[in-house]
Amino acid sequence: MPKTRSDALRRVIIPLTLALLLVPGCSGAPVSPVATPTHLDLGEDWGDDVGNGVTLLGTEDALAAVIAAMRAEHGGTMTGVFVDTADRMMTFVVSGRGGSVEAEFTVNGVSTRIVLTDDVAYVLPSPTGEAADGAYACMGVDDPAVARWRTLLDPVRTVAEFSADASAIAAAGEGTANIVLGAEGTLGALTVSRDGPPLPTALVRADAAGTMEVEFSDWGETEVAPPSPLADDC
Repeated sequence: MPKTRSDALRRVIIPLTLALLLVPGCSGAPVSPVATPTHLDLGEDWGDDVGNGVTLLGTEDALAAVIAAMRAEHGGTMTGVFVDTADRMMTFVVSGRGGSVEAEFTVNGVSTRIVLTDDVAYVLPSPTGEAADGAYACMGVDDPAVARWRTLLDPVRTVAEFSADASAIAAAGEGTANIVLGAEGTLGALTVSRDGPPLPTALVRADAAGTMEVEFSDWGETEVAPPSPLADDC
C-alpha cells in the first residue's frame, strides 16, 4: 500500500512528542529544584579592602601574580641599598628589564655603570683597564665582569630571587600587602600594591649576607640605547 502524507507526518510527530515528554516541565510532572551548595555563602560581599584580590591568593600564587605584573610592564626602576655583615655599603639604581637595562652600582664612592642592550654589555670603567678613561668597554653579557651583577640587573630577577622563601601574605598599609619572607616574616617583606596590578613598591630583607632595602617606581617600558663614548674596539 503506498505511503500517504499522513503516514509521513506521523513518523515525525510521534518521536517529537516523545522527546518533549522527556524535557522537564513539558510532561506535566513536577520538577525537582536544583540543589543549592550549602558550603558556599554567595550572599556575603568581599570587604572594601580586598582591592585587586592578591591577598586572597596563596603565597606562591600571589608571588607569581606579582612577577607576571612586573613582566607585563616591560620595565621599571629600582633604587636600593645593601649593607653586608662587614658594614660595607653598596647603593644601586637599575632601570629597565632583562636584556635592556641601565644600571649604576656604587661601593665606597666608586661607581660602575652597566648598559645592556642588543646582547651587548657596555661597562664603565673598563674591567680590564684597556679602554680610555671615560669610555665604555664592550663585552658579552655572560662575561664574569657582568655576570657578578646579574641578580641586580633585572628587577624581575631581583624580586624572584630575594622572595623565593616567601611564607605568607597579608594586608598591610592603605592599598598595600606584605608578602613576608622567611618563617613568620623573620627575613623581611616584599610590599606590593592592592590597587590595580600587584606591582611591588618595596623590598626589605635581612639575612646572613646582610641587609637590603629597595624601592620600586616608574613602571613601564624603558628605552635603552648604547652609551657614549665607546672604547675603540667596540
